[in-house]
Amino acid sequence: MCDYHVDHDMKIMSNISQCFVITVLALSVFLGSFVPSTALAGAIPMNTAIKGSTPAVYWYASDGKLYAFPNAATYYTWFPTFKNVVTVSDSVIAGIPKAWINVTYRPGAKLVKVQADPKVFAVDRYGVLRWVTSEANASRLYGYFWQSQLHVIPDQIFGNYNIGQPIYLDTDYSVSDAYNGVTNPSDNIYHLGYAGYQGSFLDNKGLLTITSNRSTIPFGQTAVITATYAGVLPQGGYMEFRSIFAGHSELISGRCYSSSCSVTVADPGSYSVVVFNGYSQPIDWVTNSIRIQDQ
Repeated sequence: MCDYHVDHDMKIMSNISQCFVITVLALSVFLGSFVPSTALAGAIPMNTAIKGSTPAVYWYASDGKLYAFPNAATYYTWFPTFKNVVTVSDSVIAGIPKAWINVTYRPGAKLVKVQADPKVFAVDRYGVLRWVTSEANASRLYGYFWQSQLHVIPDQIFGNYNIGQPIYLDTDYSVSDAYNGVTNPSDNIYHLGYAGYQGSFLDNKGLLTITSNRSTIPFGQTAVITATYAGVLPQGGYMEFRSIFAGHSELISGRCYSSSCSVTVADPGSYSVVVFNGYSQPIDWVTNSIRIQDQ
């Protein structure tokens, strides 16, 4: 068991890094110790954890996309073992669209922090981190030995999370409500919570338009894609252009912090626009509405 020493500012001493070294390598070692079930294309039910020939494990969500578990620690907040992970062919993995966000910790499951910051956070729904403002609050939420429930999140995946409102009072956050408010990672994906969701990203509010000045890109030339958001962009909000190429990986082509902006692209493919609020949560979108062909 790790021995944590915490001062009144909730600073975790350096020995904590020796206790929470949880990486994809650990996931790889563990996956080598069991024989998972197998499935063929077309036989995979949604809301299932799947993997190919590599150690990477994905959540096949109810929107038909794959969301990666960034490490074993994240997976274990949702499931106790890997025995129900379904192994599929690599071609099946390649044929399913990949989401641009990863699975985050199950709300309420653990407290988290990063090594370089003394702040300790509770995890709320949709990957929102809420600063626990005092050691007394942490003790009230997770008990006297709350330090045993604290995980250090690697810096490279901290960007999967967003910062929400601090927790000052007992009534600001309920561990049981957060934990029991979800049953699987699909419940924790922000856009799936919208009423009227129809299985793919939609311009569900009719406020976002995306146009292009050309439908083909000859070799060595470019196209200009323009997005206009007719709603009020929240404080700190922004729009992102995303491109979808072979393998269905979504890449950021550009970001802007105004309600109308353009991006110049040189590659053929399908292009989407997502509007985010100040907490980096999507509030409007159009996907695959612009497709630029090679010429």
